Amino acid sequence: MKRTFFLKKLVRYFGIFFLLFITLNLHAEKRNVLFIGNSYTNYNGGLPTIAANIASSLGDTLIHESSTPGGFTAQQHSTHPATLNKISQGNWDYVSLQFQSQQSALSPSYVASNVYPFAKQLDSIIQATNPCAESLFFMTWGRKNGDASLCATYPDVCTYDGMQQRLRESYLLYADSLEASVSPVGAAWNVMRDSFPSIELYNPDESHPSMNGTYLAACVFYCTLYKQSCVGSMYLPNGVGNGDAFIMQKIASNVVLDSLENWQSEGGIPDADFIYSVPTISYQISFLYDSKRYSSSRWNFGDGSPINTSTSPNHTFPNAGPFTVCLEAISACGKIDSQCQSVLAGPTSTSNFSTTDKIKIQQTGSTISIQNELSNCRYTLQDINGVRMLDRHLPHYTSTFSLRHFAKGIYFLKIKRGSQLLKLRKLANF
Repeated sequence: MKRTFFLKKLVRYFGIFFLLFITLNLHAEKRNVLFIGNSYTNYNGGLPTIAANIASSLGDTLIHESSTPGGFTAQQHSTHPATLNKISQGNWDYVSLQFQSQQSALSPSYVASNVYPFAKQLDSIIQATNPCAESLFFMTWGRKNGDASLCATYPDVCTYDGMQQRLRESYLLYADSLEASVSPVGAAWNVMRDSFPSIELYNPDESHPSMNGTYLAACVFYCTLYKQSCVGSMYLPNGVGNGDAFIMQKIASNVVLDSLENWQSEGGIPDADFIYSVPTISYQISFLYDSKRYSSSRWNFGDGSPINTSTSPNHTFPNAGPFTVCLEAISACGKIDSQCQSVLAGPTSTSNFSTTDKIKIQQTGSTISIQNELSNCRYTLQDINGVRMLDRHLPHYTSTFSLRHFAKGIYFLKIKRGSQLLKLRKLANF
């Protein structure tokens, strides 16, 4: 009797485990990543190992190698035999590049002469043996109280905020100039410091990461590599509590996914997007391909018609719809991104309201909500110096984004339809 009861329980638990296994592996993805850096990458048992454990807990696979000698600069890595040998092994999906922690925080002229040329050289070496690999720049964090050792030389690094801002600018420069991507660890670090100062991210030396800091960095890398949230990972390294882990998972996911295009705007990962004409009585709609970093495309118009591989097709729907139209943008290396929009074919009613009345913007703290009743609109976010921070298609419904990971200050939100400026709104992030 006891044996029968035990067997029933075993079958039940095995069934639950099997279902969980199947669920996790429905979306399972594999990444091959080479981490090039120094102690910021290999501290606390190694960020790559922790990121791999997070991936495994969520049903994904991260295969990794590292070249991380202590204190190494971009220049040293560009001629280091072990680094060059690992790059030449090939078959990498991503190569993470993390440089000496102070150099990228110094003046733009210093960075242009002493860091950027070697970042460019490493990127060229990566592409020569890994033409489908993505160079992924690891945006590091500012020191806890700024860098006193360089304060007299370059006052911007005297404070954490000043140092973090320069690191952000430098790593985005590398990525934008070299058509690469960024893993925004420093941006997530900034949000954590502002929102949860009681969670200690630093080692006592105020430079290297605590276990919390390494865990946060690993969460950011998971979200960057797999383009999905890490919230729900059950993996916890020693020294990281459940409550703190959830907070860090949430912040890492928000920072990466709320502004994904900001971190990979010039990389090799496609970004699917499209706009379409106002429907006509003939049920024909013109679709305009507005994607980035693509080689080919596939359109599914949701009406049973064959897949269309044109760039910007005209399509006649059989009736008034609505129809869910999906576009896949495919890179030369076979990477795919997709977007779906609900499209209503047929004549549309006119409105007595002006187009500007159909867009409403609301700011609540750092969260910006846009309620949009129009099609074919885009919005851009610029800082006070005119630097573009975001540039996105505006969906035909309520959408949100957050200012939390941006530097404090004034921003301008512009919403346009074609060349027509519909809304201009000043936003404050303090």
